[in-house]
Order: sequence, then C-alpha cells, then structure tokens
Amino acid sequence: MSEQIHIKVGEIAMNAKGPMTINQLADKLGISNSGRNITNYIRGAVGHFNRTGKSNISGRIEGTYTDENGNYIYQRNSN
Repeated sequence: MSEQIHIKVGEIAMNAKGPMTINQLADKLGISNSGRNITNYIRGAVGHFNRTGKSNISGRIEGTYTDENGNYIYQRNSN
C-alpha cells in the first residue's frame, strides 16, 4: 500500500507546475492530512525512488512539496 502512495507522490510531483503544499497533496491523494502522515509519505517516496535508481523523480519530489509556510518538506543535509 505505501509503495503505491510513494509512486503516486512521485507522479504528482512530476506533473506539478510549481511548489505544492502538503494540504494540496493530501487532497490529490484523497487522504486526510495530519501533517506528519503526509510528511512521512514524502520522505518515504524520496527513499523509494533513490533506492530504485530514479533520482530524477526523488529530486523533483524534494523540490515540490512545502509546508503552509513555504518551507520545503524534504531537504538534504549538505555536509
């Protein structure tokens, strides 16, 4: 089930015309947004696509989803 959600999160990100809030993502997925659940789906989707060698999709996810304040949900540590 979660793999299907990760794929859908990736598809939505690839078709997004710009940044999208987690509430907008929850609406498109048709699931209730508790904030943490949606955030975990986003993080899981990034991991899923990185593991499957589709870094273009994971990169797009990282640059698409924001919280209500405009802060990106998934940000890599740049050490």
